[in-house]
Amino acid sequence: MRSNTSSTEDESNSSTSSEDRIEELEQRTRNLEDQIETLRRRLEKGEDYPESLWTPQQVADHLNVSKRTVERIIDRGRLTPIRIGAQRRFEPESVRAYVREHCTSQRDG
Repeated sequence: MRSNTSSTEDESNSSTSSEDRIEELEQRTRNLEDQIETLRRRLEKGEDYPESLWTPQQVADHLNVSKRTVERIIDRGRLTPIRIGAQRRFEPESVRAYVREHCTSQRDG
């Protein structure tokens, strides 16, 4: 008899849990729709968006070097990361400035 009661309670908790999950997903959907609408309005107004920060791997890809080379550039103090917790990120413009200041083309050499 006890197993029937337990089974009924599990089904009751399961349906409540499912309803809670559905409600949570509906709220998240509404939030995303609001964000999309805000972005759409900003685009219509022509507002600028800041570029997102780059990871060390993205910097390496941009410079066409290894991630270890990026770490050496940081160690030499030529490129300063932004710390977000334990993560390092880079402003794209600071990477471009590094290229302008420290890199030369074959034509310059």
